[in-house]
Amino acid sequence: MQAGKLRHRIVIQQATVAAPGTYGEQALSWSTFATVWAEVKPVSGGESFDMGQDRASVSHEIRIRYLAGVKPNMRVQFTRDEVRHTFKIHSILEDAFRGAEMVLSCEETDVVASTPAGGSTP
Repeated sequence: MQAGKLRHRIVIQQATVAAPGTYGEQALSWSTFATVWAEVKPVSGGESFDMGQDRASVSHEIRIRYLAGVKPNMRVQFTRDEVRHTFKIHSILEDAFRGAEMVLSCEETDVVASTPAGGSTP
């Protein structure tokens, strides 16, 4: 793996279930598992029409150095140009021979533009 390709800073997060609310509902809380350098690369995209809603899906490969404990039930957050992208990890491919790297196959689930401090977006 070439270090120069790992130019994106990502946050890998794990979910914890918060205490049940008044009506017994459970909420997920996300905490940082690791912050690492990665190569984030879109590999496919598509659109579908589901229950009256247009739905776009973008699949990405996120390549990182091997990191013990990363699981498919985690998510990745990546901020670029003040836009935060959230990815659901679908699968993890590990380098079986050297154990040097991992490829996270992900689907983008959320995109949020940051609001400048003290201002609002038009």
